[in-house]
Amino acid sequence: MNSQGRYETDGGHYYTSGSSIEFLKVEEIYNSDTGQYEDTPVWTVSRVEHDGTDYYIVTYGNVELSGLKVRVRGGGKRQGEQYKAVVSPFFALSERMEVVLYGRET
Repeated sequence: MNSQGRYETDGGHYYTSGSSIEFLKVEEIYNSDTGQYEDTPVWTVSRVEHDGTDYYIVTYGNVELSGLKVRVRGGGKRQGEQYKAVVSPFFALSERMEVVLYGRET
């Protein structure tokens, strides 16, 4: 949590009401090859809002923001210039990178 009470990444990218967010959500998806449902990580896009007490992700109010893996556009900067917490080489290919969101302790 930053000094303004907003969730942010190690690199200083923060979320406030109306901010777009792309986050990794695990969904149960049917695998037709095995005939079973499997937990599958899926990148999901939404926006952040505030309910008067805390921030939440629209349509995904049960997703905890603290510790959430998010992807942030790099703005054309090279890896390490703006953000510290690079977890995936995906950034080099798409000018995005995967970072972990920090926030309130529960």
